[in-house]
Amino acid sequence: MVRQAGTKQADETIHKAGQVVAGGTPRRNNKVIFAYNPVSMEFRMIDGVDVAIVGGGPAGSTVAALLAQAGLQVALAEQKPFPRQKVCGEFISNGARPVLERLGLLAEFDSLAGPPLRRVRVLTQTGQSIEAPFPSDIAGAFPRAISRDLFDQLLIARAREWGAHILQPCHVTAIAGSTGAGFLVRTGGGDIRSRCVVVAHGMPASPAVAGRLAPTGADNGFVCFKTHFTGCNLPNDLIAIAGVRDLYAGLAPTSSGPDSYRDRTHPPAAIDCRRYNLAFVARRRLLAHYPDADSLLAYLFRRNAPLLGMIRHARRIDRWHACGPLVPGVRRIFSDGCFFTGNAAGEVHALIGEGITLALRSARLLSDKLVHGLRAGEGFEDIGLAYEAAWRCEFYRRWRAGNLFSELLMRPLLGEVAAAVLEAFPELMTLAVHYSGKTPAAPDRFGGVSNCRTPGND
Repeated sequence: MVRQAGTKQADETIHKAGQVVAGGTPRRNNKVIFAYNPVSMEFRMIDGVDVAIVGGGPAGSTVAALLAQAGLQVALAEQKPFPRQKVCGEFISNGARPVLERLGLLAEFDSLAGPPLRRVRVLTQTGQSIEAPFPSDIAGAFPRAISRDLFDQLLIARAREWGAHILQPCHVTAIAGSTGAGFLVRTGGGDIRSRCVVVAHGMPASPAVAGRLAPTGADNGFVCFKTHFTGCNLPNDLIAIAGVRDLYAGLAPTSSGPDSYRDRTHPPAAIDCRRYNLAFVARRRLLAHYPDADSLLAYLFRRNAPLLGMIRHARRIDRWHACGPLVPGVRRIFSDGCFFTGNAAGEVHALIGEGITLALRSARLLSDKLVHGLRAGEGFEDIGLAYEAAWRCEFYRRWRAGNLFSELLMRPLLGEVAAAVLEAFPELMTLAVHYSGKTPAAPDRFGGVSNCRTPGND
C-alpha cells in the first residue's frame, strides 16, 4: 500500500532503512526510503540514490533507464504529466537507432513511427528545390518521425520498467551540494539526496536549475513553433525544409493514430490516417512584426511558394505549441558532480533534425561513462572530465553544421548561392546530410558512438 507523506505510517516507514514504499513493492537491496502521494507526487524524502535526474524527456529517460539497468539507484523528477506534446521536428535520424535497440524499443518504435523517410528536399524562396537521398543504415533502415507524446511516454515507461524511480509531475526548485558532500535536490513535493545529479531538462529551464548553466545570451536567440496537419501535398518518404529571411521550417510525415493527438481540435473521425508535423524556428526580432504563430506562418507562405503548395489544401488538426528562446550553442557539460545532457548541455538548430538523436546519444554516452567510471573506482571529477571531452568530440561538429545550414536558409542571398552550388554539384547535398550526423559512426568499446579518442575512451 502506498502511504502518503505526513501520516504516522509514512513517518514510521521513512525511518525503516533498506525498504521502498512505492505500491508496496521493495526492490533488490534498495537503500532508497520514501513515501509519496501518487496523485500529487508529494513525498518526504528520497535518500541514498546514486543519481538524481532532472527532466524526463528523451535524454533524461534514457540516462535513467541505462543507469538503472546497470544496477545504480536512480530517481528522476519530471515536472510535466505525460503524455504531452512538445515543440519538436519529430525527426529521428538513424543515429538514434542503436540507442533504441539498446533500450529494447526499436521494434516498438518502428511500429509506432511514421513512414521511412528516404529523401530530403530544400525549398528556397525563389522557388528552387534541391533534393538528396537519406542514407540507410547497414540494416537498410531509414529515418522516421514520431509524435513526442508517444515517444517520450515510451522512453519514460522503459526507465520505470528497468527500476528507475519516476517522480511525475514533480517540479525541481533548487539543486545544492557538491561531490564531496553529496547533493540535495529540492522539489515542490519533497527532497532527493544523491551522490551526483544529471541535469536533462529542455530549455529554457526554471531559474533554480538554470542558475547552474553558463550564460546563453537568451535575449537573442529564436522562438519555435509546431503543429500537425492532415491532407498535405507531400510524398510519404520525403521531408521538406524551407527557408525565408530569419525563419526556417520543416515538414515531415509523422506517426498516425488519434492516440498521438492529446491536444487535437477535431474528433478522431475527422482525422485521416496521414499526418504531418510542421515545425518552424524564427529569430525573435520577427515577433515585433509577426507576433504569433499564424502571422509567422503567413509570412513564411508569402515568401516560399513551394512550401505553400504543399500545405495550401491541408487542414490543421492540432493547436499551436511554442517554446523559446532557442539559443544554439554548447553550454556547461560538467560542473562539480553535476552532469549535463540533452539540451541542457547544448542545443543544435532543429534544421538538421538532430535534436532527439543528440539527446539519446549524449544520454548513452553519459550513462556509459558513469557506469564504467564508478565500476573502475574513479571519482566524479575524473568521470566528468572524460564525459566532457567525449561530448565535445562527438557533438561539436553537428552544432557547427546546424549553425551553418540554418544561416544559409535564413539569409536569402547566401541561400541562393548555396542552392546554385548544390544544384551544380548534387553530391555535395548528400555529403552535407552525412556531415550533419545522420549516419551512425562506428560503436566504441562501451557501446557508445565515437568519432575520436578521448580520456576514458581509450
